[in-house]
Amino acid sequence: MGCSPYAGIVGRSLEKIPSEWRSGPSKRKLTCLDASLAEVAAPGGQTLTTPRGMGDGRMAVIRDPAGAVAALFQSGSEDEKHLKPNSISDGNVANRQKARSTGNVNSPAPPESFSCLGSKTGLEISGAMHSLTRRDFLARTSQAGLFGLAVDLSLHAAAQNPVKPRIKIGQIGTGHAHADGKMTSLRRSPDFEVVGIVEADDARRKAASASKTYQGLPWLTEEQLLNTPGLRAVAVETEVKDLLAVAARCVSAGMHIHLDKPAGASLPAYRQLLANATHQKLTVQMGYMFRYNPGFQFCFQASRDGWLGRIFSVDTVIGKTLSPAARMELARNPGGSMFELGCHVIDAVITLLGPPERVTPHVRKSGQPPATLEDNMLAVLDYPQATVTLRSALMDVAGDQRRQFVVCGDHGTVELRPLEPPAGRLALDQPRGVYQKGWQELKFPNGPRYDADFADLALVIRGEKEFAYTAEHDLAVQETVLRASGLPVD
Repeated sequence: MGCSPYAGIVGRSLEKIPSEWRSGPSKRKLTCLDASLAEVAAPGGQTLTTPRGMGDGRMAVIRDPAGAVAALFQSGSEDEKHLKPNSISDGNVANRQKARSTGNVNSPAPPESFSCLGSKTGLEISGAMHSLTRRDFLARTSQAGLFGLAVDLSLHAAAQNPVKPRIKIGQIGTGHAHADGKMTSLRRSPDFEVVGIVEADDARRKAASASKTYQGLPWLTEEQLLNTPGLRAVAVETEVKDLLAVAARCVSAGMHIHLDKPAGASLPAYRQLLANATHQKLTVQMGYMFRYNPGFQFCFQASRDGWLGRIFSVDTVIGKTLSPAARMELARNPGGSMFELGCHVIDAVITLLGPPERVTPHVRKSGQPPATLEDNMLAVLDYPQATVTLRSALMDVAGDQRRQFVVCGDHGTVELRPLEPPAGRLALDQPRGVYQKGWQELKFPNGPRYDADFADLALVIRGEKEFAYTAEHDLAVQETVLRASGLPVD
């Protein structure tokens, strides 16, 4: 998003370019670089080089699931405005990067407007969309001292380093609602080698042993797993009440962790966990399920690029219907439906707007068994110039399809509904990139839910990128989750 639909394939020969990239010719339409990298990762591709500045844009090198190596370049030069009447100029990349680094994602930052794709090495254009000539393409991709040479060197380096050794990872716990899905993603990941699974509960272990998800994996004790030679990371998928204690032991053992949500009921304990991880330069990746969702990525980028203007309202709904047994199990945890489900959208709200000034919870109980379960909840988040409403209920019929995330600004609105698979609409007060003034439908790729999470974690562990979510962000999310759930924060 934020890019005009121009793309090209760069290469000395078409022989090594995948046939699907050559048909058309060269009708590989790219979105923004970050979103494109997430899309590459979803089916099992890899990012081989960290995105870096190149002229007025950015580039990265990827390997697709079939093994083909390619360079992705996103530019935003001022002279591209003539390429498409509705495209807009890029402006200062440094200002955009500063806004991202400071977390001021709601401040206007001009969108990037050009994308291209290169395969293997060289500078021969095999085709281009919308009559973009070879000369135009080369002129734009050589602005910073021969972009083609940089692509050539990057792809050559990537070719010399084919498949990187997999990162050893284990999982502790099968009791979390997302445990099976996380293990499925880890086992198909090209980045990770699952060395074993830990489950201290005999009944859960017996049930998991019979599941295809865990078949063939070694069952270990926690001590055995944490002492596995070469182990780098652990996915913590226990029941919610045990998440923080297990995560603390993993960090003490020097492990990066993927910690499922929510981060327990003790903010001080969570703060200490993050402090210990930061001190040891370890990553704590939270398992909020919309971080890498293409619809949310679009929304975040639209806000960063100033398309929505000043946000004045966010309205979000996330509910479902639970079976009697599931209701009984959830009632064992504090915080009800907001703690269980609302945390996912709270993470997205904090990404957009930062911490709220005030959180007002409205906690209701439907009276369905068990009567103690807080299953009908509303929270209002107050900001200086915006309000946010979050609703979550556990008797919401076909609630998955009614889940929504609506962001309104004084220049545009993004409406996501449903959230999975993502679909939505966009309203703009003026043309932006490839989008027109007024309402239009949005369509997004629909990949496996957790694959992009672990692809990103692998990049961070290997030192190929900085983790986008800081400890300060995660603490702000957790404090807001607790307040929105009517729970104490001290």
